[in-house]
Amino acid sequence: MNSGEMSRDVQIDEIWLNFVEGKVERNPGIREVIYQSWLRSKQLDIDPYLEKAPQVLQDSALSEEISRKNSLLAVADSIVEDLFSAISGSNFGIFIVNERGIVLKGYADSDNMALLKAHGLFPGHSWAEETMGTNSIGMCIRLKCPIQVTWAEHFCKLGHITVCIAAPILDSDGELIGVLTMTGFRENANPHTMGLVISGAKIIEREMRLRSAYEDIKLSHQYVLEMTESLPSGILVVNPQGIVTSINNIACELLKSEKKDFLNQDYTKNLGKLDCIEKTLKYGQAQEETEHHFERGNYKLHFTMSSRPIINSQSMLDGAVIILRKIEDVIRITNKMAGYKARFTFEDIIGETPNFNSVINQARSAADVSSNVLILGESGTGKEMIAQAIHNNSSRRNGPFVAINCGAVPRELIGSELFGYEEGAFTGAKRGGSPGKFELANHGTIFLDEIGDMPLDLQLVLLRVLQDRIVVRIGGYQSINVKVRLIAATNKDLKRQVELGLFREDLYYRINVITLNLPPLRARRGDIMLLADHFLRKKADKSGKQIASISPEAIDLLSKYRWPGNVRELENIIERALVFSNGQEIEAELLHLPLCEVKTYGSESSLKSEEKEIIRNTLMKNQGNISKTAKILGITRATLYRKMRHHDLS
Repeated sequence: MNSGEMSRDVQIDEIWLNFVEGKVERNPGIREVIYQSWLRSKQLDIDPYLEKAPQVLQDSALSEEISRKNSLLAVADSIVEDLFSAISGSNFGIFIVNERGIVLKGYADSDNMALLKAHGLFPGHSWAEETMGTNSIGMCIRLKCPIQVTWAEHFCKLGHITVCIAAPILDSDGELIGVLTMTGFRENANPHTMGLVISGAKIIEREMRLRSAYEDIKLSHQYVLEMTESLPSGILVVNPQGIVTSINNIACELLKSEKKDFLNQDYTKNLGKLDCIEKTLKYGQAQEETEHHFERGNYKLHFTMSSRPIINSQSMLDGAVIILRKIEDVIRITNKMAGYKARFTFEDIIGETPNFNSVINQARSAADVSSNVLILGESGTGKEMIAQAIHNNSSRRNGPFVAINCGAVPRELIGSELFGYEEGAFTGAKRGGSPGKFELANHGTIFLDEIGDMPLDLQLVLLRVLQDRIVVRIGGYQSINVKVRLIAATNKDLKRQVELGLFREDLYYRINVITLNLPPLRARRGDIMLLADHFLRKKADKSGKQIASISPEAIDLLSKYRWPGNVRELENIIERALVFSNGQEIEAELLHLPLCEVKTYGSESSLKSEEKEIIRNTLMKNQGNISKTAKILGITRATLYRKMRHHDLS
């Protein structure tokens, strides 16, 4: 220490003494930051002649605090040890302090440590400004910046023989988490000491941030792993070279493999080169829901595969995520989206006539078994409604109900609709192919309406499917097992079709295990008004109209009509009458019935008289408006004019 430094220190010592004795009213020329700290220390009534820093934590409380700051100490330990080895023999000690100014750990030569310990620079002791007044630790905590406090700048005299340097340790958010401090005797001070402390604190900060980032990455990775394991799909991740870097348990289950079979292996080793993955890795193109069949040992694997590119922060292709889904899951979602679900139950079926109830009781019995069912009946008698009720009352009620009208699909498409097709099987075939109705109905029921219209060549294919329970898509070779119950329906006389060579006899006996003959509506006249009232309530609720009854004349007309369109026609007629009705009940003239179809139990003149009366009443209600009257009666204006002339109503 040179004479100039000695003189300045003696001067500060005198200033300090005058200050503590109350002889200083303003800053006498010391650093303003020190003077302000002195003022705070005096206001806090701190004893400037304290001989030792107070011990605020000991035993279990100190252990808990050290445990709380474990992450800081774990990082700082090795760094401070390296710093101390660099200054060993310099009579300086290095200390790690928490954000409240409590010493947690110290490093010093044995001789110095005894002296420092005597002054309270030891674990558990507080060097906060509130307890020890002006000192480097307390001021560093307050200012959150490096600071050096020398000799008499300390408020308490016990620090006047030392020089202390402290630097804050901040987290990634700039919050103080600790202090690194170095304390030694004044005569041993070095201009580089402060830089050493600041560097040490910065190294600790950087290392803690790196560790925090690493822990965040580990946690994020764990989250990703947990997320992929919780997904219902199989997940594989491959790097740009096609090496599998991750695979979840669902993928292992789908591929009948263990993780070790795939991890760090080229995906082609187990799956062969796949076009969908190669396109993603080569061109960065996402590939969606391509269908794949594999054989692994005794297992036949069938699933869809999607491939999505992984793009890194430099917009470079960094691999691909491969998503595998069980074909059953894909079909279940398809069924849900397509509405392949039976809506009707036996409780929805209306009828009281003995002949109809007999069929319903047979249908209930059919629901208890898995035998094929053939429903015979005219169009509009409710064959599909019965089929849905059977399905919903069966053990397959939770499976899909898939219906197809064999007479409504073009001949060239019926095969692909029923059995599916592979990509490229024919012109216009969808990319990736498509499952047929039998696959979509797996574990459920398939309803083949108008089966009598199925082409003969497809009847043979259907027969094989029913016998073997195996489907092969058009253009494909893979056998797909299906567990499907068949319910068929037709309005044709299949026996006659067999005799004419239009329907295969072997298929007829295959589907005709349980036969249900639905009577036409004209054969169950006791149900006509029951059904009419039901449709009226149902349609009125939907339309918001307050119409609750049908006039006696309309009831009479409905009862006499022979109903060629059966229940479906009755529902349509009630709905149409409701639309045009402006009163409180459905009247006869609003019924859209071909009058020539009405059976009367009197003479032909009675029929003509009834027709004349309906036309006259409708004209009167519409004030002679020909267009409106013709629309309500469901005939053309020309027909109405002709009938008016015939009945002498013009």
